[in-house]
Amino acid sequence: NLYLRVNAGATALEFAAGGAADFPQKQKPALTRWVCPGWYAASTVNTLVTLGRIYYTPIFVEETTTYIRIGINIGTGVAGTADLRIFNWSNGVPGSLVLSAGAVDTTAAAWQEIVIAQQLTRGYYYLAVRCSAAPSLTGFPTGVVAPVAGFTTATGAVAPGFLILYADAAYADPAPAPTGALNPNYNFVRLREN
Repeated sequence: NLYLRVNAGATALEFAAGGAADFPQKQKPALTRWVCPGWYAASTVNTLVTLGRIYYTPIFVEETTTYIRIGINIGTGVAGTADLRIFNWSNGVPGSLVLSAGAVDTTAAAWQEIVIAQQLTRGYYYLAVRCSAAPSLTGFPTGVVAPVAGFTTATGAVAPGFLILYADAAYADPAPAPTGALNPNYNFVRLREN
């Protein structure tokens, strides 16, 4: 790791090796941090999901991190469940299964989470959700900055498009191959760091 140091009276910036190998509480130690690694967004939007469709979202983990929760926010509830998983990155598409976290109830509009203890090393992964019904989930809106370039450009200067891959299939290991891609630049699944 590198840290930036400015010496008093110096005319140049000095870089020095050092720092811990990991930062469990990141930059906001007093807060509970739910994240989608590599993504940035300023607000949220509710989106109706398709019953039985797997939504794959690419993430980029900057440093080895242990995540203690995985969850979704249900905007409009429908009786059913949402199965949450993490897959490895394999040449740009979902590959082998990293974690099958389990399912949460989607009946009511509420935050739903599962306790995990999953360490991810630096690299790309896919977060996945598959619902047994068609609730409305709260995700990131158009206009986000995501961790990988899309296949096209959506509305907005910094909105890369077609980042959410999907497969109309049941879960398997390795992941079912994507059958399509979505343009709206949102993600439903979040991880908790501490």
